[in-house]
Amino acid sequence: MNSDTAEKVTAKIIKALEEGTAPWRKTWKSQQSYNIISGQPYSGANALFTHPMVTGYESPVFMTYLQAKSLGGSVKKGEHGIPITRPVMRKCKKTGEEFPVCKRYTVFNHIQTEGIDLGDEPKEHIEIPSADELIKRMKNPPTVKYGSYDPCYSPQIDTVFSPERSAFESIETFHETRFHEFGHATGHKSRLNRDMKPLMFDTHGYSKEELVAELTSAFCCHYVGIETELKNQAAYCASWLKALNNDRQFIIEAARHADKAFNMIKGESNAD
Repeated sequence: MNSDTAEKVTAKIIKALEEGTAPWRKTWKSQQSYNIISGQPYSGANALFTHPMVTGYESPVFMTYLQAKSLGGSVKKGEHGIPITRPVMRKCKKTGEEFPVCKRYTVFNHIQTEGIDLGDEPKEHIEIPSADELIKRMKNPPTVKYGSYDPCYSPQIDTVFSPERSAFESIETFHETRFHEFGHATGHKSRLNRDMKPLMFDTHGYSKEELVAELTSAFCCHYVGIETELKNQAAYCASWLKALNNDRQFIIEAARHADKAFNMIKGESNAD
């Protein structure tokens, strides 16, 4: 992801935070953003870039300029697209070996187009698991102990501690919190091996790990269709404003780590 893209995306997120809203935690009737032709949902940083609180569009449907044209429609004059990336394979001319590179695409929301009818009902593109089913997909999961006063993850003993479900205000909050702690757990040395050393709350490293866990939880909630709502917005948003304004690549890097964490929880990978 180039610096220009990072600037644009970070600027939108900073604006939302300044208005008192954490974009990835906004209450939202979840439906993953997806490409109109492939039907595949966006993941990782691309899921964040196409999120309705970042784009301002309620429609989850996106397409390139050429895809819109191939469907008999067009992009409205004056509209600006959203940059995303997708890994593609390239072949080395000298050795003939293939290697992945990130190719940049510009996509437009359906609302930015004209002449394309999606019909009355959104298509079903993937089978949506329950929150419990998603947690069970994770290979090499951490130990989970219920009954603690506060939710937390201990990398020293690779254990997620959580209050019982009945202690939470809602079942959605329970799942959201558990996804957050499982996000931390993916960073264990036996998994993605992120830096999990205990850090002070106001340090850059701690903020980044917390944001990785937050985004992992957001991706998981979005995936299973859970609506989330953040309490104590002001203090929470202030902490991310400080981090984002000090490092414009902060959100991009955290989203990439969260994508790996999300895929690990889905059972699609075991190592970096």
